Amino acid sequence: MDIKKLIGETTEYDKKQAVEKKKIKSWCKSVSAFANTFGGSLVFGISNDDEIVGIIDGKGDSEFISQKIKERISPIPAFNLRFEVIDGKELIIVDVMAGKDTPFYYVGDGTTEAYIRVGNESVIANAMELKRLVPNLNYNAVEMINGVDLQDTVSKTSKLTKNALEKALENEIVELMRQEPKITQVEIAEKVGLSRSKVQSVIKRFLESDRIERTGGRRYGRWFIKE
Repeated sequence: MDIKKLIGETTEYDKKQAVEKKKIKSWCKSVSAFANTFGGSLVFGISNDDEIVGIIDGKGDSEFISQKIKERISPIPAFNLRFEVIDGKELIIVDVMAGKDTPFYYVGDGTTEAYIRVGNESVIANAMELKRLVPNLNYNAVEMINGVDLQDTVSKTSKLTKNALEKALENEIVELMRQEPKITQVEIAEKVGLSRSKVQSVIKRFLESDRIERTGGRRYGRWFIKE
């Protein structure tokens, strides 16, 4: 089956055999990724090997999809639900438009994450990608790592961005330590685009929470990741 005929001019698409109601993130992350990049289509009723299996309860599943997109993606992206019938089997297609008010986050399961498309996958946006999605955001001005609240007038989306950036930057710092155990705080600050004082604050929190360990001296020591 030629999926391209189903999605028209859209170049990005993802396919799911069924609407996984207990694993909403598994398909909602594609909605976030499409909205954050160039748009795309999510097709339900097609297996991984492109076999048309169809959807049993098209009306019920489409209502569930629409409800969860509105509940789990913030801000709500522009999207359209439509049906296609092939060989007597019904498919649900969700066309997601590229958004202007990026980032679009998946919010649920105790997480706040923005996704982007890389190849044919939806992956979590790292700190630099988040900055690209919010071009006017300045890391140091936001004071996100120190836990300083933004002004009361800040939008909900900006608050989500602050939280997501905190997590993304922390993960990026941990990954740098994992890849380069002898990396210095100055080198970390240069690579992630933060001041040294903010990096010191993050590392102090890591040490206090027993997420990392420092072995050896300040000059010749190494980082050890415990997680």
